[in-house]
Amino acid sequence: MDTPRTPAPAKDWLFRGWTSWAIPLLLLCLTILLAETTPWDEQLQSLFYSPERGWLLTLDKHRGFGLVYYTIPVRLIGLFSGLLFLSSLWTLLKTRRFPWRRAYVLLCMLTIPTLVANLKFHNSMPYPKKLAQYGGILPKRSLLQAFRTSREPNGKRYHGWPAGHASGGFSLMGLTFIPQDPRKRRWGFALATALGGFMGICHTMDGNHFFSHNLVSLFLAWLVAALLFQAWNALQQRFAPQAPPPEPAP
Repeated sequence: MDTPRTPAPAKDWLFRGWTSWAIPLLLLCLTILLAETTPWDEQLQSLFYSPERGWLLTLDKHRGFGLVYYTIPVRLIGLFSGLLFLSSLWTLLKTRRFPWRRAYVLLCMLTIPTLVANLKFHNSMPYPKKLAQYGGILPKRSLLQAFRTSREPNGKRYHGWPAGHASGGFSLMGLTFIPQDPRKRRWGFALATALGGFMGICHTMDGNHFFSHNLVSLFLAWLVAALLFQAWNALQQRFAPQAPPPEPAP
């Protein structure tokens, strides 16, 4: 009698292989294109603004709901990164083995917000609440105009693109790639997306970001985490190759 074959695991198109970075790159380009050529961003933003009442949320980082969507998430992410660093250092000192998985997550948590912060620094995109259509005084700028304006020596600088605060939550995207179980990868993706999305959508409702700014940060985080995972995986195989599986018993 023939022995039944175990079906091969389904290919993970989202978080393994070249598609793990090609998909977020495509979504990133599509988001920027739609935000630059269609009015959907402004139409969505208008749902959170009323000329009579102002913005749906009013940010105060030190009290009320501002603590929930600004201060507390930032501190929890900082606490998590600190504990992760200490546990990695403890493992390295105690076992003399490099904690590859934890170091990868820490690398993502450092690289993703740093990249977003650098993009914000090198352009001058006004926040929605600074625009004339939402009670401010400035006209809406295209992304190209925002980068050009940032080079003006005496111009007022704004840093509204992409979403920096949400990138702190999206920096947990590294948790998506390290599990071997595809279901756990999706849980990691859901956690990073939910946390960064919550922080970002609240900043959309208080007039500090368009919704597309959050999507740009999300897809950038996914792209960076995917590329870092492939590079980190190659580095691990180079310097810490996996031991071959034991021979089956005769």
